[in-house]
Amino acid sequence: MTTQNDPLLKQAECLVEVAQINAIALYQSARNDFLFLQDINANHWESILTIAGVFVAANRLKNLLLNEQRKQILMKRIAERFVQWEPGYAIRGFEDCKSFFERAFDSLSGHHLRFVESDAVGSWIVLNILGRPANSEEEWKLVRTVGARVTQRFFHLVGREIEIDLFRPTARRQAGDNDFGKRGRRGPTRVCPIVSR
Repeated sequence: MTTQNDPLLKQAECLVEVAQINAIALYQSARNDFLFLQDINANHWESILTIAGVFVAANRLKNLLLNEQRKQILMKRIAERFVQWEPGYAIRGFEDCKSFFERAFDSLSGHHLRFVESDAVGSWIVLNILGRPANSEEEWKLVRTVGARVTQRFFHLVGREIEIDLFRPTARRQAGDNDFGKRGRRGPTRVCPIVSR
């Protein structure tokens, strides 16, 4: 397989845009489910959840059984797109997410194994959205909810070389039907290619 027809390279090209779409879709549903999020800044939410999505996908990529050269090419492409999206901020946010994740993952090792990864990611998201760790039952529910959604979507995005379920038209419609479409912030600039089965 050449680099140009590598299905994972096509996914790497679109990863940041897919993470943005996911963040936008989750923003509206989270605001509906958690009333304490009504005043949360949409730009900040988008940035934090985009970073978390890219981190989960990159972490998954790191653990796939691929040769090192292919991994490096894919990670380089992801990093290039990430820096284009948010110069200076994206990489710092990614490193912060990674560092927090590693500490939280280790501390949650006695936790339900099924939720260790998602709760670690969700804890980082909530810490950055609220500016403090979760401390109420409702905030912990948010940790579990956003962590599970981001982890599930991006774990499976990279876990399959052929199937990309995040590019479905309903995700794009949901993304256009909320506050993000009204504020003029850069959104996905192109339609990502769908790799068919």
